Order: sequence, then structure tokens, then C-alpha cells
Amino acid sequence: MGKSKVWEPDPSEPIGKNERIGRRIWDTPKLRGADTQPDVAALDIEIFRERRSKEVSLDRLGRTGIEKRVISYLQPRCELHGASFSPNRRFDGWATIQAEKLTNKWNNIPKWSISASPVEGNSEVPNSDNRYHAHAVCDGSDNDLTVALFLRHLFERYGDLHPAPTNSPNEQSQSNWLKSLITAIRRSIFRDR
Repeated sequence: MGKSKVWEPDPSEPIGKNERIGRRIWDTPKLRGADTQPDVAALDIEIFRERRSKEVSLDRLGRTGIEKRVISYLQPRCELHGASFSPNRRFDGWATIQAEKLTNKWNNIPKWSISASPVEGNSEVPNSDNRYHAHAVCDGSDNDLTVALFLRHLFERYGDLHPAPTNSPNEQSQSNWLKSLITAIRRSIFRDR
């Protein structure tokens, strides 16, 4: 049996209801002395806050689940994106959710729509393109904090976390906080059910 072909989504096609989409998670600077404090069992609201526009930037991670080849394609692009921040930020993975769980037509709350929006790269900068890029728009609010709170709720309630692949023991220890956060969130979610 041969290797399966890498998924190359058609940007003119709508996002599939079973597609797995993700919001990038970056390391966040901590206050002095914060290393000794326990992690909060919730995702940082800033992960979901989009101040540049009403469109929330996302990555399409797979047709029905997270696809390893898509992750391999996105990893260097995410690291390049992290290097563009001042100061540089380490890419730690994605908060993920099934597209249908985000766009489900919930009663009496804002509605989300997701559309493909591939990024054309700069030919002089390797890995500056992203054929798996998408945008989500919430039609019920212009307030970025309200949108971020609602988005965080959906990702925590119906989603999961996918840590960035690690290449070295040092990188592995740096992502231990993400694994601890995943465990804490899962415990708090399942305790509520």
C-alpha cells in the first residue's frame, strides 16, 4: 500500500463540517515569581483574542481529524510566525475543534462562519505561505474580548489541545506546561459533566 497523498484543500470549497481547525498557542511571558504558582485550568483568553480585525485566524488541520502531514507542513510556518513577534514567541501547539462544533447554529447566541483563506507567501521567505489558513467570523459582536471569551468557551467545551511536535529533549521539557494544562482542563471539563 502506497503513501497517501497530502491533503490540498480547494480554497473555493466550503470548510467541511468534520474538518479539524485550530488556533495557534504561543508561550506567554509570565510575571516575576509566577513560575511557582500553579497553572490555571483554563486557556488564556489572549490565545483567542484577535485585535487586527473581526476575522479570527485559524489553521485547517485535517479533513476528519488532525493529519500528520498537515502538521509537518504547518510546523515551520508556525515557528516562523513566532519569530515575527517582538520578543520572539515559542509555538506550543493548537487549540483544536471540529468545524461543525464552531459553526453549529446555537440558539440565541452569535453565529460563526469559517472560510478558507490561503496565504500566498513571499518567494524570498521560505515557509511564508499557508495553504491551510482559514478565517472565522462571529456575526454577533464587534467586541474582540466578547468574541474571544465565546471562542474560548467553545474550544474548551468541545475541543482539544494538540501540542506542537518536539524535536529535542529541551523542547520536550518546554512543552510540559501544555501537557499539564491539557490534563487540568480535561479534569475540570469532565468534572462538570
